[in-house]
Amino acid sequence: MNVQKQNCWKISYLNVRSLKGKQLDVERDNFIMASDIFALGETWLEPCESVNFLGYEANFASHGKGKGVSTFSKMDSVQLNCVSSETFSAIHMRTEKFDLVFVYISSGCNKHEVFKLLEAWIEIDRPTAIIGDTNMDYLKECKIATFLETKGFEQQIKEATKDSGSLIDQVYANEAMRSLNIITEKCSA
Repeated sequence: MNVQKQNCWKISYLNVRSLKGKQLDVERDNFIMASDIFALGETWLEPCESVNFLGYEANFASHGKGKGVSTFSKMDSVQLNCVSSETFSAIHMRTEKFDLVFVYISSGCNKHEVFKLLEAWIEIDRPTAIIGDTNMDYLKECKIATFLETKGFEQQIKEATKDSGSLIDQVYANEAMRSLNIITEKCSA
């Protein structure tokens, strides 16, 4: 069992829609709290605010109501980049084995700004996943999907993540990450 645990990582993402009001709900969620790394989108935190979960190192890319992303990790980061603006927030976390990029993109965002940032962070041969709320419906015209597919990424979630039928919370993995035998699960609310 220990060998299997050493070779497996659990990474979770939840669009929390106001972290301060839902911190206890997150703490009570056994699925999320069993993660090695989890991210929360649409945190609504101000740049000076933070929230902590016991046993996790926290990082924030906050920009107020309706925006923001945060990460919570039990794994060591070798490199960490956080960017937050009026229209998007992103955290790039590099571990010894893989990279994760967590994003929150507002609907009015200049997508080319985000693409330029992702271009700087992505190393094609390094296992990488890009996860978050893109506010672009994958089931319709989705500029981030088009951009990431040209970089060798594939969307891992194919069904709506909202009961309303849209797929705006997305998970992309490149070939190097997919070769690690990843498994994705989704839960709609």
